[in-house]
Amino acid sequence: MTNKSSLIVASTNKELEVLLRSLSYGRFFVLCDSNTWRECFPLIASALSDRPCHVHIIPPGEIHKQTETLLGILEELASQGFQKSDLLVNLGGGTVSDIGGLAAALYQRGIPYINLPTTLLAMADAAHGGKTAVDFSGIKNLIGTFWFPQHTIVFPGLLKTLPQRELHAGYVEVLKQALLAGKQAWNKASKLAPEQLIENPEIIYEAARFKLRIVRQDPNDKGLRQVLNLGHTVGHAVEAWSLRHPEGPLLHGEAIALGMLAELRLSVSHAGLDESFAHLATKVFSKFLKPPIPSKADIEDLLQYMRYDKKNRAAAIHFSLLVKPGKALTGVSIGENKLRLALQETLSVIQHQ
Repeated sequence: MTNKSSLIVASTNKELEVLLRSLSYGRFFVLCDSNTWRECFPLIASALSDRPCHVHIIPPGEIHKQTETLLGILEELASQGFQKSDLLVNLGGGTVSDIGGLAAALYQRGIPYINLPTTLLAMADAAHGGKTAVDFSGIKNLIGTFWFPQHTIVFPGLLKTLPQRELHAGYVEVLKQALLAGKQAWNKASKLAPEQLIENPEIIYEAARFKLRIVRQDPNDKGLRQVLNLGHTVGHAVEAWSLRHPEGPLLHGEAIALGMLAELRLSVSHAGLDESFAHLATKVFSKFLKPPIPSKADIEDLLQYMRYDKKNRAAAIHFSLLVKPGKALTGVSIGENKLRLALQETLSVIQHQ
């Protein structure tokens, strides 16, 4: 489908209210999780008060991004009689935008929706691009489709509601986008602390604009867009592993931080990335690692998760790897023995930090 979605920035509460009141739809169906209902919905409630508004609350966290939650949303849309002239509003992080976007794609074969991201991860990355999905059979994003939002409204003021852990995890995606954007973007982002973003929101806007430029050139993820998967082949496997770990689950960005460490190592051996730069970037991403960390005994489980990655072709595990800041390769096939060795080396380094 064509990507006609837009990024809209709201710098103040007043700008956000004006934007929401200007949306020309009959009714609002607001999807929240229990955290965003408590912390974020009161900030937008008055802007939605001039027309009928129904709120549906789901449990928070990736662990609930399942078909059962999706069916509950669809049942509520149907029981409340929502139509194509109405609007679904995803008020939340990546889990809410993923599952809410999929519900919008499926209900009546597609209804309009917008994303109002409440996490740094979603503002910079997850709420843009039209990828919608739920996890299935323990595999992340196994069921989904492309269905683009009408708009994604980024209001940095919502970051004030975030716990520090969420803010730090989200910054991993900001750093990844900066690596792909080029050396200047990387130097700027890697020297900034996540806590400074509310006063320096341009970093968020730059990350979001970069992703949208890539998505508009390759909306259905057939080629160029796959550069955005840097760190995610290993990272998604770590995230899936953590969902079953008694000390888990990891936040998405925390898992991607570990994925970045492994894939920077692979980038040196398979894409020609300068080893000294990879070392410096590894030090930056290492700041965002959190337990649980897989052990060498978990490597076979991680490989099994990676075998289900959507980029794979002909039973080979494929990666997007960094050549240098601003340049990446897609579709790099790496044999499992070499991948196993890279994972062993990465985990050994982490354990000795």
